[in-house]
Amino acid sequence: ALFNQVSFVRQFATSPIMSAAAEAKLKCQEMVIHEDKGHGLFLILHLNPSASHQECVQALQKLDAHIDRISPKDIRDDDNEIIMGVAFGPNFLPKVYPDAASKGVECYQYKERHSKIASFPSTGGDILVHATCSEIGKLFELTQAVMG
Repeated sequence: ALFNQVSFVRQFATSPIMSAAAEAKLKCQEMVIHEDKGHGLFLILHLNPSASHQECVQALQKLDAHIDRISPKDIRDDDNEIIMGVAFGPNFLPKVYPDAASKGVECYQYKERHSKIASFPSTGGDILVHATCSEIGKLFELTQAVMG
């Protein structure tokens, strides 16, 4: 729950004071609130039931290569780097990582969330790709790479 609430605050914060207040009030993951990243991507994938789980995981392993193409390492800096994470839904995680529960790995729960200015619906899903970057166009390119 904290993951989306804090990132939502960061996404709509208009001043560093609001962002700092969110960081001070709640302990959050580094990639959710990052001082120099003003844009976020939440891409929730619903897989076809007949899709190969292993092929999906192999495709996710290529995301780093997509990021390196979109934001090349040799010219990457704090202004154009993409920070990304992947999470699996409760029905998909056991299919790709059967020992997850015994290893303490938890799935991502897609819960409905509300704030004063917007709502995040609970759409379920198999895979969540979350990324943040100071350049929104790079996040759009990452979305194209994932969906392509």
